[in-house]
Amino acid sequence: MLVTESTYKTPTQRKRFSDSDNRINEKDILHGLFKIALPDLGKLTKDDAQNYKSCKTKTSIKLGTKGIAGKSLQERINSDYDSCYKEMLHFIDAFVNTESGRDKWLVYALLELIEKDETISSEEKFFIVKGHGAYSKAELLALEEIDIAAFLLGVFLYVLTEIQNNTVGRETYEEWCPVIGEKYDKREFNSTIGENPTRQVTFTSYDITDCSDNAPELGLSTALKESRPPIHDAIIKSANAAFPYLIAAINSLGKTKDTEDSLKTFLSQAYYQLIITNHEIYGARSVIVPLDRGLSYRGTPPEIIERCASLSDEGIEELKQYPAIICNENCFSEGNTVEHQLSIIAQIKGIKVGEDAVVIRYQPLASFFQTQLNEYSVDFGLSSCRTLTTLNTSHWTVRKKNLYQELCDAEIEFCRYVLLYRSSTLKAFIPPDQTELQISDFDNINRGKFQTINPFISIQHLENDQVYQYTAVYQFKSVYIDGKRFVRMSASWNNIYISGDLSTENWVSQSYMNNYANAGSGKVTAIFKVLNYETNAVQFLVIMEVK
Repeated sequence: MLVTESTYKTPTQRKRFSDSDNRINEKDILHGLFKIALPDLGKLTKDDAQNYKSCKTKTSIKLGTKGIAGKSLQERINSDYDSCYKEMLHFIDAFVNTESGRDKWLVYALLELIEKDETISSEEKFFIVKGHGAYSKAELLALEEIDIAAFLLGVFLYVLTEIQNNTVGRETYEEWCPVIGEKYDKREFNSTIGENPTRQVTFTSYDITDCSDNAPELGLSTALKESRPPIHDAIIKSANAAFPYLIAAINSLGKTKDTEDSLKTFLSQAYYQLIITNHEIYGARSVIVPLDRGLSYRGTPPEIIERCASLSDEGIEELKQYPAIICNENCFSEGNTVEHQLSIIAQIKGIKVGEDAVVIRYQPLASFFQTQLNEYSVDFGLSSCRTLTTLNTSHWTVRKKNLYQELCDAEIEFCRYVLLYRSSTLKAFIPPDQTELQISDFDNINRGKFQTINPFISIQHLENDQVYQYTAVYQFKSVYIDGKRFVRMSASWNNIYISGDLSTENWVSQSYMNNYANAGSGKVTAIFKVLNYETNAVQFLVIMEVK
């Protein structure tokens, strides 16, 4: 169960569109893991994986819980540890979401589970350090440095050799994965295990490229394998000075040729797409465009209309090759908007045509202030001396411009998000030493879609349990409750006053906390959940400076 929670998530049915094979499922995960113990393991069914994860059956010969897999893995480790270690490395690379730190979360979660499990004595042995003998439970919990692959291999061996009755985990499964649907047995992982480690561990670095020869086949589709290239350091080092924060973008582009020009090639197409919408673009991964505001609506070159406006399979494939700028409408007329409004540079991943609208699925790569897009609207082909900018009207268009070149010429730098505070209630794991967020990290907030608000939205009140993002000048004040210090953060919005107390432990640094508390106010971007709109109480989830 913890392993599946550390992996890349399966897209929802609404998000799959044309690339339905590009996903990971529990069957693939269990198959990839058990092949380390049983290299000749045949195909698994969906029921095999679900029954094992949910601890419904006492034993399963197919998955080796009668001792077959444990005995096999023990023999393999004794005779050829390096091969088993390399196969665990390949499993991590293929399945575990290392980009968001879920490999480290998995280790912390397992350590916490082992520590709290009273059925495991302090002298119980674990083979979790490469090239060394067994460590007792007490010694394991005291380790200051851990090799993730070796640790997971050792814990996997312990589970296969020591846990003979798989149903012992049924109660824990029910607690951690409660039913959330009434009609079906739909479950959602709902545990904070591993999120608040009592001590920090140094994780040994590992490089999958060191053991790329003879990599085992783990059952992933080719499309999925090709969608997750490593970060290319050479590209990062040689990128133009206007692109200092595109590391996340490089990870999101999919399989590209391993040259320094990979990123530039993607952004340097003859055309780029512009999608202006009234829908939320942060905390979402798709946007809806009415058919009557599609490519034929305004400004798309005739050759693109001819080839792509009908949204045939060929037309969609061509459009997916072009980079895109996705933004909301300007808040004012004549090419003006609020200073904190952001535009997103994205890669289009899928296009689905409905009866009266088009759903465009995208992967965000980077963001920049929309005021810059307005300022250089002529350069980007968005306006001329005789017409106003097109950013005041929702629609989808294509412009015959080299996006890379225009960004460079305008010297537009992408935004970076300096993390100030993160709530301990966040489900997803953000590494404790991560002090900056990329736009792709917003997925790790794990609170679903949130709404960005600005002073010009007119509603009577904010909705309970809804999550919002709001950039403004907030007030900061030190308060003491039962002798414990908190920082009270508040702001007003359209005569609505919001306020929440920030725990001193959850600031990224004490200096950040003291600076804002002493200053009394500061402009930040906050993502918060409304607890009670009648008392204006909110829970701040993430607070950051946008630079």
